[in-house]
Amino acid sequence: MRILTTDIGGTHSRFGLLEQGAAGHRDLILLDSVWLPTAQADSFAALLALARREAPAIMDEPVDAIAFAAAGPVENDVFCRPPNIGWNIDLNEIRPLLPAVRLFLLNDFVAQAVACTAPHLVDARLIYPGGLEDSLPHSPVAVIGAGTGLGKCLLLPGSPPSPLPSEGGHTPFPFVGPEEFAFAQFIAQHTTHRIIGDTVLSGPGLRLLHAFHTGEWLEPEQVAAALTPDHPVERWFARFYGRACQAYILETLALGGLFIAGGIAASNPNLIIHPAFLEELCNSEAHRSLLERVPVLLVHGREAALYGAALYALARMQ
Repeated sequence: MRILTTDIGGTHSRFGLLEQGAAGHRDLILLDSVWLPTAQADSFAALLALARREAPAIMDEPVDAIAFAAAGPVENDVFCRPPNIGWNIDLNEIRPLLPAVRLFLLNDFVAQAVACTAPHLVDARLIYPGGLEDSLPHSPVAVIGAGTGLGKCLLLPGSPPSPLPSEGGHTPFPFVGPEEFAFAQFIAQHTTHRIIGDTVLSGPGLRLLHAFHTGEWLEPEQVAAALTPDHPVERWFARFYGRACQAYILETLALGGLFIAGGIAASNPNLIIHPAFLEELCNSEAHRSLLERVPVLLVHGREAALYGAALYALARMQ
């Protein structure tokens, strides 16, 4: 069985052609993939046309299903209005063109979370064991990741686990102390929207943090390339990341584990390995002992959502 999957993000859209292996639906082979700048398309249909021009070997192959993972809330399994993209995704627009193919639409972090149920596919590595030998297998698992925005999804215990999507990246971000309040004021001076998780823990947030500390405005990739463990930008971003993870764990009692996904951590693992991340993750007077037990894994695979979308489609087709 072959599945075409798409991870439509605010910066890049990834297309992948996957094939089910001989060992069952959790054995997937990524045959080919392509990354395209999302901003090059002015509509959902235009993005698909762009992909067909740039990657006909992927787009023109016969497939049994197509799964679209989109960075936004999904309505009725067919519609999504991504907050960081200037157009909507509606399966009803393309269904007449693909009558013989099963179509699926899911949130991009649902795809990331489903991929984390098969960590061998996405190169998920344990970076902090916590109380792994004493972990709670019947507790939820949190999946969180910074990229163009901040994505979250919860895996509810079960066989298989059930993903519970979230738009928690759009809730206000908590700052602590005078220095961080000064940064919040700096953000307010240079943006026009509320200070939410997407603002702080994202590529644009990394750019804002660097400008706050240095007065120099660089692109996120340039900032990331210049980071060192003793640089305040790396230390602050790691602390903010740890704080967001702690909040999600405590809000959901996700004591079964924490997966860090998303492009920023995959490209810059030092932001998670930095001591400030773990210090802030466990910084709770009431629940430090619980937080210290949570194993933390880092998803290194940059195309995890492609695998997750395929797994999601296969499960729905059974």
